[in-house]
Amino acid sequence: MKPFQAMNRATLDDILRRVHAQTGLARRAFETLSLATSFAADLGIDGDDANELVPMLFHDYGVNVDGYDPCRYFAGEGFDWFWFSRDKNRRGNQPLTIGMLLSAIENGKWDTELLEGRVWSAEPLYRVGDVLPVAGYAIRP
Repeated sequence: MKPFQAMNRATLDDILRRVHAQTGLARRAFETLSLATSFAADLGIDGDDANELVPMLFHDYGVNVDGYDPCRYFAGEGFDWFWFSRDKNRRGNQPLTIGMLLSAIENGKWDTELLEGRVWSAEPLYRVGDVLPVAGYAIRP
């Protein structure tokens, strides 16, 4: 995968606008947002919200999702009666990160082994003075 600077910033901005529209973003989300940011652990997007948002993004960006298993990345909504009977790799314990999603969009396919095997940078994607994709948000100096 190419370094983030070569990626399409418009794609990232579009994804974040959609995330904000569907689930909202914390006031200071852009201060720490990185390629390593997890949808579930860091942004609080899990369960039904994640299972609506992520497939919609895959569809809209034409990502081949053969091999994508939402149960690897997101817990079910409410109490999951089947959690204990599921394979340990299908309990929502694996983080799905911004970097994984952007890479899948860029490559046009979901490659679980490649995406999960990568170490994603925790360097913030936005800096003080950047124009943020969601109106009313700013990064404090």
